[in-house]
Amino acid sequence: RTVAAQIVEGTVDVGLVGAIWNERGLEWTAAFTDTLVLAVPVLHPLADAEGVEVREVAELPFIHREQGSGTRRVVMRMFEQQGIREPDLKEVAMLGSNEAVREAVKAGIGVAIISSRSVAQDVQCGTLAAVSLDDAAAHRPIYLLQRKNRELSPVAAAFVEHLRLAADQEGSVRPD
Repeated sequence: RTVAAQIVEGTVDVGLVGAIWNERGLEWTAAFTDTLVLAVPVLHPLADAEGVEVREVAELPFIHREQGSGTRRVVMRMFEQQGIREPDLKEVAMLGSNEAVREAVKAGIGVAIISSRSVAQDVQCGTLAAVSLDDAAAHRPIYLLQRKNRELSPVAAAFVEHLRLAADQEGSVRPD
């Protein structure tokens, strides 16, 4: 919601968000597809698991994104589909950015459900492990967000074009 507010205020031209909500004056376009994974420390018992059920995650010390986060909204929907309510989680922290969540997981504070794109470099460097979620809801679109009827700055337009090309190269959803 912070990103949406900045776009409405005109302090930023475009943003990327993980969920849609009703916000007048904004245009939402699917930019690409994302997959949520369970991020765990490399020495965690699940680090080498092929996959994990969402209900198993509810039994672990859990690091949540902040209220209003698109990721949090999707994650809570995944838990709720399994009959798990927020008070049932063993929440150990609520953090306001993917970077903070990643660092907390690395520090062994808990585990988190987070974008595979956010942890890709950590996984490649061997500082985090990403475990697949055995849940169809783990796949979600990421949306490009901008003000309706507003021409983009040259830099923002170049960024949107870069997203289109990247989405085409990976065969993902792309902005129209």
